[in-house]
Amino acid sequence: MFRIISFLCGVLACCTGVCCAAGWSSLYDEAKTKAEQARLQTAIDVLIQKEIQPFIPAQQATAFGLQAVDLPLEGYRSDPLDFYAQNGHIILPVRTLLFVEDLSRAYGWMWSNRFSTKTVDEYLSMLRYRNASDFPGGRYPPPLQAMHIPDNALADPTVVETSVRLRRTAYAFMLLHQFAHLQMDHDTGGNRGVSEAQEEQADRYALNIMKENSATPTGILLVMYSSMYFETGTGISLHPVTAQRLEAMAHFMDGRIGEFIRGRPDKATAADGIHSIANLLVEASRWLSVRGHQEELQQLALKTDASTLQPRPLPRTTK
Repeated sequence: MFRIISFLCGVLACCTGVCCAAGWSSLYDEAKTKAEQARLQTAIDVLIQKEIQPFIPAQQATAFGLQAVDLPLEGYRSDPLDFYAQNGHIILPVRTLLFVEDLSRAYGWMWSNRFSTKTVDEYLSMLRYRNASDFPGGRYPPPLQAMHIPDNALADPTVVETSVRLRRTAYAFMLLHQFAHLQMDHDTGGNRGVSEAQEEQADRYALNIMKENSATPTGILLVMYSSMYFETGTGISLHPVTAQRLEAMAHFMDGRIGEFIRGRPDKATAADGIHSIANLLVEASRWLSVRGHQEELQQLALKTDASTLQPRPLPRTTK
C-alpha cells in the first residue's frame, strides 16, 4: 500500500484505538483558522466561478451559483477530512481546507526535490493511531511542520504549480461530490450500505463534471488516499471508502480517457496521467480488500517516532 502514494508523485510530472476528534482539532489553533478563513473563502468562490460553473449544464450551474457553501472554523467531527452536506449547505471547514492545502504543498515540494513520500504515510498513520501526547508539545502538528517542509518551499515555481494543481482539483472534487449529494436528495446520515451507494453516485457526478475542464484530477488521489486513513474502520463514516467505490472510480476514469483529455494539447501525456490515476485507485482497492490492512497502518504508526518524520531522498537509480 505504501508505494501507492509514491506513485502519486509520478502522476504529477500509538495507541491501538482511534484518536479522538478533540485531539485532531489541535492541528490548527483558532487564531490560525480565523486568520485564514477569508482567504480560503475567496479561493473557493473563485474555484466555483472559474473551474466548476462553466463546465456544469446551465440549470445546474445556476443552482451551484446559488448554493450555500459554508466555511466554519471546524466541522462537527473535527477530523482532518471533515467535509459534508447538511441542511442544504455544503460544509468545508477551514481546518480541513488548510490540511488539504498543506498536504498539497508537502507533496509538491517532495516531488520537485525527489524526496520519498513515505514520510506522508508515516505522518497520516500517526495521526490516526497515535495520541497527541506522542508529539512535541502534546499537540498534533500540521503537515508542513510535522514533515519538516522548508519555509521557503513555495519559492520554487515548480512546487507552486504542482501544489496548486493538487489543491485545486482536490477542492473541486470535494465541492462537486457534496453538491451531488444535495442535488440527488441523499440522506447523508443513512445506514452504511446506503451511504456507500450514495458515495459512488456522488463520485460519478463529480468526475463527470471534472472531465469537462480537461485538468488532470490528481487531487482526487490526495482526497481518497487520505480518506483511507480516517474513513475506514472508524465506525460512523461521512465518506466510507471501500474497495468497490475505488474500483468504480477507476473504471469511470479509464473508460473515459478521451473525454478527460479532449481539451489538452499534450494528449499522450494527459492520457497517461488519467490512466495512472485509475491504476492507483485499483491498487488501493486491492489493498483495502486484504484483511489486516488497518493493522498494517497501526504497526507503521507504532514504529514511527515524530522525530523521524524527515524528508528522505529517493534512492538514485543506476543505469
